[in-house]
Amino acid sequence: MTDRDELRKKLIRIFGISNVSFDAPGESLEQEKLFVRVTTVKSAFKDKKSFNRYFGELVLYANTEKLPFGYFQRKIAEADPLDAKDFFFYDLEQSQVMLQNIGEYSLSFIYFSSGQHDPELGTMTSIDFNEGQ
Repeated sequence: MTDRDELRKKLIRIFGISNVSFDAPGESLEQEKLFVRVTTVKSAFKDKKSFNRYFGELVLYANTEKLPFGYFQRKIAEADPLDAKDFFFYDLEQSQVMLQNIGEYSLSFIYFSSGQHDPELGTMTSIDFNEGQ
């Protein structure tokens, strides 16, 4: 399972929103869909293990009447510790009204993951050199 798949599953369990997308939000401001924007990935490798930090932002468009104040904070507090332990959430509850009663709600996160890193080593059998023309 990839880090992206694992990240998606944890976000679904933490926030209770089954539609999670790594695509950019469209102009239609699709509601009840959690958009994930990973902006930076920092990785380190040691002893055949990889250690990764994914920096990003979560964005949710919702009817301002339907989404209660403190939604993200409440969901994080109620989350299973096994799901939440790999996250650091900050800039919680950033919001702005986009269209009449549709708001954009966002928060920033760092997601930590690690796993085995044991790339297959190949054997070089030939090299082709092309001289400039």
